Amino acid sequence: MQVILSQHAKQRCSTRAIKNKHIELALQYGTIKRSQGKKVYALLQKDMIELMGDNAVNHQELKKLNSFVVVCDNNDIITAYNARTKKIKKLLRSNPRGLNQ
Repeated sequence: MQVILSQHAKQRCSTRAIKNKHIELALQYGTIKRSQGKKVYALLQKDMIELMGDNAVNHQELKKLNSFVVVCDNNDIITAYNARTKKIKKLLRSNPRGLNQ
């Protein structure tokens, strides 16, 4: 998937030391949810297990990616951040299995 970081996303990623690799991993392995018309990719505990199984990241990166969230509008990345677990649970509460149409 071809993704484009918005100016806001570039600034946030720079401030938060988020690498492009982290965004790519979230898009590939993350649980998908729609929220306010946007796609939200969240790396949850179950996604971490898959990342470890595929040897996609080392242990140090794995810790950083736990509860990592990427928000997209079409193929544009709007923002990325490390969320509190409580916030992610609230986001996924309505549809815990993934994409909400």
